[in-house]
Amino acid sequence: MVEYNHKESEVTIMEFNRELIKTDRNGSKHYIVTCSCPKCGGTGIFHYTYFNAQGVCFKCEGTGKVAVKEVIRTTEYEEKLNQRRLARQAKEREKKEIDREELINKVFPEGKVYITLGETYSIKEDIKAHNGRYDSFNGWYFTCAKDAQNFKTFAVDVKVASPDIKVTKNGYWITMVAVEKPREESKSQYIGNVGDKVEIEATFVRAFPIILVLVLFL
Repeated sequence: MVEYNHKESEVTIMEFNRELIKTDRNGSKHYIVTCSCPKCGGTGIFHYTYFNAQGVCFKCEGTGKVAVKEVIRTTEYEEKLNQRRLARQAKEREKKEIDREELINKVFPEGKVYITLGETYSIKEDIKAHNGRYDSFNGWYFTCAKDAQNFKTFAVDVKVASPDIKVTKNGYWITMVAVEKPREESKSQYIGNVGDKVEIEATFVRAFPIILVLVLFL
């Protein structure tokens, strides 16, 4: 038997007979409603399955009618239930947030994420050996300074990285947002800045004669 609920103001399903079973203290009324079968539309037959039991509908057994349980609640009680539902959902969200904070503090005990810089492909095995993890947005990173001390890294507050942690059979599945890495200063072959005067001692080594050929076209 199918059970469904609705408010007094809503339209019920197409019914043939309604029988009141009980009335709760909160005003909710319980009915047994005989209505047309939703599977066969009240015909009792499936023509495209006629080869099986001559097309008789298995839900209503060929009668074309089914009995469902209907609960009609008052508007006041429905509002009360809705408030309970919202309070329960808020409590569940708060519990999830607390669990998330505890998990982050466990995985990132220092509250920092140490993200590697530069080329890491050639040293990825060494990074793995020092408990390094890989993130699709930020590359290799470490969760504590002790593991990252032998590598070129920069520290980011864990709130900036905003990690999302899920517990798996083999440990944790961690995803983070993309963090902007600091740019490395490239070494220039030039001395000084534009506009500066520079004194350099130069040694004359060799001179090359220049021959000018003038071709006159008459």
